[in-house]
Amino acid sequence: MTSSIASITPADLDDIVVMAGELSLHEGDPVPDVSASDLAEVMFSSHPLLFGSIAHVDQMPAGYALWTVGYTMQYGKSLLEIVDLYVRPDVRRKGIGRALMRTMAHVAQGRGYRFLTVKTFNGNAEANAFYRACGGMLDQTNVYGFGLKAMAGLRSEACDDL
Repeated sequence: MTSSIASITPADLDDIVVMAGELSLHEGDPVPDVSASDLAEVMFSSHPLLFGSIAHVDQMPAGYALWTVGYTMQYGKSLLEIVDLYVRPDVRRKGIGRALMRTMAHVAQGRGYRFLTVKTFNGNAEANAFYRACGGMLDQTNVYGFGLKAMAGLRSEACDDL
């Protein structure tokens, strides 16, 4: 088995879309409504918002990591925020996920970022165990999602101040 990790190029985007669908199904979600052209727009424009690496095993797409830049006021530094990390089931437990995480750590440190973060569902025992095994520590942050309906409510009425 020969494996490699490389920066995602426009030629990889169709494979990323397919694997993103596999990840969503694995998590019990519908296949995402994203296309290769959608990704190209946010990854390869003059001001990219999304970055990533792709893993290959024996020259076949085996996984990927997508990330964006965040910021922490506490430390006054940028951080690398992993948006998606996925390894295909047939190549799991062969070091691909750890290699992707290692790549993310190299990118973060190379850019002078304070740390990297990744979110996963509480119920995803496999992912939670993996991130702990990689040295990640679960923080005490609550993440609140505001979908379209919640954002519309925020625009039309004031939040109740507590």
